[in-house]
Amino acid sequence: SNVLYLADDANNKIYKASKPTGITNSPQGLAYDGTNLYILVDGAQKDHIVVVNPGSGTVVRDFAAPSRGAYSITYLNSFLYVAAAEEIPGQPPMRTITKISPVDGAVQAGNVSVPGEFQGKITGLSNDGSSLIGTQDQGMFAVFMNPTNGTFQKRVDFYDTPYSDGFDSLAFYATSNDLFTTKGGKVLRFDDDGRGLGEFNTTLTNLMGSVFVSELLYLAEATNNTIQAA
Repeated sequence: SNVLYLADDANNKIYKASKPTGITNSPQGLAYDGTNLYILVDGAQKDHIVVVNPGSGTVVRDFAAPSRGAYSITYLNSFLYVAAAEEIPGQPPMRTITKISPVDGAVQAGNVSVPGEFQGKITGLSNDGSSLIGTQDQGMFAVFMNPTNGTFQKRVDFYDTPYSDGFDSLAFYATSNDLFTTKGGKVLRFDDDGRGLGEFNTTLTNLMGSVFVSELLYLAEATNNTIQAA
């Protein structure tokens, strides 16, 4: 199929967005700039970022991501940040966070280093309006980083949860400063101290991206290639 499907529970509509050629339709991450969704999509040579109007499903534009090993994305202070892990034979993955233009994907000046707390893939990337926040596929914690250079700011350990091996995505909820993570088809909620506030099941199975659009949590599901608003 050459489409991505966007389902909006708020108005009970499903939108079909045509996928640009040359990439898969498997979403890896989501970001939102106040107007458009940025869907990080798996690609063969390089991953792609598809910009979609969430109200109509219209594809606004698309451009290449800075890596073919990208796993998560967030929008902060007029720029996109993309976390990736390049596979190098015989070596640990090379973890990067790259700052790019949301218009054409042009890489911006400045090195965003990855704090040493991360030993796995940064599968969740979000922000609280001033700091980048990352989670990984190993370990139950979130790391807050300076978006200018990636300097470590603080670590929040998650508890009151049955899981121990990391999460698949991350979304920051500004209304309450809570962190929402996904695991398989579940969505888990933590407060800003890491205390588990509960979880809920979805009808989806492979949630790889999440972001808040106002009060709605949008979820990217990689098995059926859908973006759904909960």
